[in-house]
Amino acid sequence: MIQIDDRQGSAELAPMFPPGVPVVVSRLEFADFCFIGNGPDDEPVSIGVERKGIKDLLNSMMSGRLAGHQLVGLVNSYHHVYIVVEGLWRFNPNDGMLEERNGKD
Repeated sequence: MIQIDDRQGSAELAPMFPPGVPVVVSRLEFADFCFIGNGPDDEPVSIGVERKGIKDLLNSMMSGRLAGHQLVGLVNSYHHVYIVVEGLWRFNPNDGMLEERNGKD
């Protein structure tokens, strides 16, 4: 079973799972979605996934929300934590600046 947070930015993931995959949409304290996986010796392990766009990632880093609240909660709530960064971005090869795609070019 996959649990998906019911807030905007997460809830729209529910219809993307194929039929037959049990999905529950409810309020999660930490993570955008979570599930139980198989760990060593088939021990159950909890897995939390935080989904962020590049601007949200940078804003949460700058405000301290990521390190001061979200990561602490994720690490204390799940055995394994993943942060998925979505979007089209790159490091500028000339100066190393982070660039996000803007427009068609």
